[in-house]
Amino acid sequence: MMLIDFHIVAFFFQILLPAMLISGGIAILTWIIILLARSKWFKGKYLKWTLLGIALVIAASVGIYHFKESARQKALGRYPDIVFTGTKTVNNKETKVVNGRWDSSSNTYEKISEVSEEDAQDESYKFIDTDTGEEIHVSRYCYNPDKTAIYYSNGGNIYKYIPDEDTYKKVGNAEGSNDLLLSKMVFTADERNAYFFGTGYHDGKIRRNLYWFNIPLGRATVIDVTINKFYDLALSPDEKSIIFIGDGKIMKYDLETKRYTALLTEANPDKLWGQGNYNVKVSEDGRYIMYYLRQMLKNSWVYVYDTQTGKTEKVINTDMCRISDADWAK
Repeated sequence: MMLIDFHIVAFFFQILLPAMLISGGIAILTWIIILLARSKWFKGKYLKWTLLGIALVIAASVGIYHFKESARQKALGRYPDIVFTGTKTVNNKETKVVNGRWDSSSNTYEKISEVSEEDAQDESYKFIDTDTGEEIHVSRYCYNPDKTAIYYSNGGNIYKYIPDEDTYKKVGNAEGSNDLLLSKMVFTADERNAYFFGTGYHDGKIRRNLYWFNIPLGRATVIDVTINKFYDLALSPDEKSIIFIGDGKIMKYDLETKRYTALLTEANPDKLWGQGNYNVKVSEDGRYIMYYLRQMLKNSWVYVYDTQTGKTEKVINTDMCRISDADWAK
């Protein structure tokens, strides 16, 4: 089976194919004009009526376009603003990290900052296994809500590091896991409970599980293992449910009833090639779920799902940078 390079395919569908369609449209329009020119409609007394008709069609098309754009612009204003981070290449060699903001009411973009990728690297921390006192390598770690502490894992244990105090503490362990890889963690406001995805053993098999971490008790237990693929998650504003992407769907897990609900059964709007990242962020009122980032050549797109209407919409389309993360503006 012959494999086709993704960049070649992207070039065809984003540049070459639109160019071919535009060229075809121009050719058809030229052919129609030639046919009309050879007929009576471009001669004598009919000429002025033909030109008037063409002018009316153009005016009507422009009017319809502006009406639709105005209606869409007004509709976009219902969303909260969005802040985002991404990268762009300057002069085909230097990579810059860009922080930007999308204003929903005006559908405009503001560049907040732009620094070189080297200057934007995350601060390097030293992590310790408090049982052995040895320094350990940690590929992923999570901040608490006010970013004063960092949670990380080693083996089946979970640790907490407070940079300002330079203190380390083992705060818990994960059920049935001897090799937990802690990824994104979301916390309740009081930091007594947290939820996260972690890769570990369950029933003798390596799985990516959804965990509930009771921080005071120091116990992380698997909530459910019926979902095969987890991607990103968020805690609802009322802290009663977890919103996450699982098995290609936007799912809602009710923490009280312990039941799943599928909010959006096809959470990949980029059905053709799937070159996007799941990114679950819930608005403060709980209505909107930002769930998908797509990067194709120059442009980046951000999709939002409306829980009240059940509809999804592409709200950002920008060439400012290749967006890697986005969130609702505070």
